[in-house]
Amino acid sequence: MDLSRCFAPGLFAGKCVFVTGGAGTINRGIARGFAALGAAVAVGGRAPQRLEAAAAEGRATGGRELPAVAHAPERASLQNAAARP
Repeated sequence: MDLSRCFAPGLFAGKCVFVTGGAGTINRGIARGFAALGAAVAVGGRAPQRLEAAAAEGRATGGRELPAVAHAPERASLQNAAARP
């Protein structure tokens, strides 16, 4: 997803974005879009192997992406993922 057509380059520089369902096709594209705008991206979801693969794919293209195992409907799960260094 090319967000650079809609947003200023570097708009999210120095910011961190948490994308739930980040290993899926659509949300993976959203994560890449935020990374292209300068954000560090936590790719969230429930499948550790898929998350790591998605994050590695983002890093290979120059993004700053980390996998974050979390189940969005469970608040504690999201808090634990967000607290991870």
